[in-house]
Amino acid sequence: MQIKRGRKRDDNVRLSILAAMLELVEEGNSFARISVEQLARQAGVSKTTIYKWWPGKEDIFCEAFLLHAREALPVLEYDAGNQRDFYAQFILRTIEMRKFHRTPVARVMIGLALEHPEIANQLFEKHQQPRFLAMQKVFTRWFTDHTTEEDAAFFLKMSFSLIYNFSAANSDEEVVTLIRRLFRTIFPHYAELDLNYP
Repeated sequence: MQIKRGRKRDDNVRLSILAAMLELVEEGNSFARISVEQLARQAGVSKTTIYKWWPGKEDIFCEAFLLHAREALPVLEYDAGNQRDFYAQFILRTIEMRKFHRTPVARVMIGLALEHPEIANQLFEKHQQPRFLAMQKVFTRWFTDHTTEEDAAFFLKMSFSLIYNFSAANSDEEVVTLIRRLFRTIFPHYAELDLNYP
């Protein structure tokens, strides 16, 4: 029982450190200037405690971001009984994902991914790819006729590129317009879903 309590305490301390890292960034602190000492003060722990789990602040931030992303952007589930409602949910999730990836926290993560290949791999394998594969599976179930897996994959790759590319469009409305047009072009048989979209 004592071991379990110790593990629970360790988990709580670890989570407090991850939360403190995100708080520092959200408060407007430059990630480059955040020190382990500052993080320790924010989390109410010692530097030794932090170094027990992570070699550096980049690894801390990466883990904090991935945990935050799982909670903020759960994978969209498909309701086979309501295609029209799912299309509206997909458009809404597109906007949510785009806004999420323009927050200070997400911008730091993308910057770290550009500088550190190992962080880029984690971002892809634990954040981007799982969402892409889950959505691809949903589209395969959604469009049982009149389309191919290749069409669905192409549509999602183009849609995700609009979400992650900061220069692709100037507003959420433009991104939605582009994705809706892409949807009607690639899936003409299902264009009615878009035409009925508010």
